[in-house]
Amino acid sequence: MKASISLWISFFILLISCANKTDSTNTTEETRDVVVSNQNNSQHEEHGLGIFKPDRKFIKEGSLLFETKNITEAKNYIEEQVRAHQGFISKEFARDFANEKEYTMEVRIPCDKFDDFVKKLDPIIFVLKNKDIQVYEVTKEYVDLETRLKTKQEIKKHYEELLKHARNISEIMQIQQKIDSLQLDIESLQGRLSHLQNQVQYSTLSITFYEPKMKKTFFWKRAKENFLEGWHILIWIVQAIITLWPIWLITIIIILIYNYSKKKKRSLSSSDNLPDKNQ
Repeated sequence: MKASISLWISFFILLISCANKTDSTNTTEETRDVVVSNQNNSQHEEHGLGIFKPDRKFIKEGSLLFETKNITEAKNYIEEQVRAHQGFISKEFARDFANEKEYTMEVRIPCDKFDDFVKKLDPIIFVLKNKDIQVYEVTKEYVDLETRLKTKQEIKKHYEELLKHARNISEIMQIQQKIDSLQLDIESLQGRLSHLQNQVQYSTLSITFYEPKMKKTFFWKRAKENFLEGWHILIWIVQAIITLWPIWLITIIIILIYNYSKKKKRSLSSSDNLPDKNQ
């Protein structure tokens, strides 16, 4: 019985080694194939097939940059369309520059409603600056992950069955170690597969839109800033004058003394020039 268990353990170790070789080979390959339009379209048309087959997996993602007339109305409109297309907003932020207001939203839309959502944005686009939509085929990666996951799960089941027939601590520990290692691999594959399924199910679109600020508003804003700056300068001058009040007081006293002495000299000069009445 012990020899039989050892033989089974050797057999499953060989299976895991083969599976690991397959994993390392697959991970070195590119897992995303960009859909090339002209050549692939002609091949599918010859066989009477459409590009998007139900059993094929695609990821759509893109970005939009445009000018809009009213940034607040555009934001509200996009939020309404996201709800109408059963999507959600994953990220958003606003920036305020000197000559324009800008808003960025990253939205996730169900893949089958993505194209219609993009078309619905036309009413708020005043000037389109950039539009970049890309489609990636991930069928190969998706099938590969599913196959590897099923293989690991089947091997784990066999080890769990083998664990029931283990007769000593050494065999139990050896089999349990293999089960734990397989469980880690399974969880890793499940996480990658779940992430890929999410990317396939929901397409990602980054939307950046901006509204230029009116020149008139900008002029009056600068005029206000200049007026306040001039007012601050005037206050500073008044404060400087007040601070130097001893100098101004001394100056005024000197001027008064000078004027008084000058007037006195004039009066004395006038009295000297008058004729003597006794003569």
